[in-house]
Amino acid sequence: MNFRERTPATVGELMGSLVADTDGMQRKMNANQRAAALWGQANGDVERAHTMGVYLREPPNEALPPVLGVYVDSHARLSDFNANKELYLARLSAVGLEVSGIEFKLNRRAGAGAGGRRGLGTDLPAAAKPARDSVGDGLPPLSPEELKACAASCADLPDGLRHRALRAMELSLRREKAEASRASGNVDS
Repeated sequence: MNFRERTPATVGELMGSLVADTDGMQRKMNANQRAAALWGQANGDVERAHTMGVYLREPPNEALPPVLGVYVDSHARLSDFNANKELYLARLSAVGLEVSGIEFKLNRRAGAGAGGRRGLGTDLPAAAKPARDSVGDGLPPLSPEELKACAASCADLPDGLRHRALRAMELSLRREKAEASRASGNVDS
């Protein structure tokens, strides 16, 4: 059979079939590789798309299973994933990975996160208002281009979530600008 005639499969389906092959592939995996494969199998496309790395670390108590660490690509996903920890623990347990907890961390090299995949040419939605310098927060404002990029990244989200995600992205970007400004020695920004 020609490989072009086969039905396409997602990466998750392929990983699931590899992990399901307990006689072959799983025996050759180390603990971190197995944890990464089971994380991908237990979760959906969103989690797989925004996961930058998975590792296991020692538990705080020897009687407990290890702690799963997951690197994510953006502050918004870090917040989302943290909010769903209990769901992820249940899903991991269902696929056979027992962990005592999950810790999510922002990948320091996450430059092309989810927002980098969408075009930036969409119009700023009416709900997207420029991030203002809140009382006493001292964060620099965003440029119109940065606001447009944030809005484009949130454009596909449902209405109820879009505003909160947009606000979170704007605040995150403003914090990054403030940190970069402090690092460069420029106090005013």
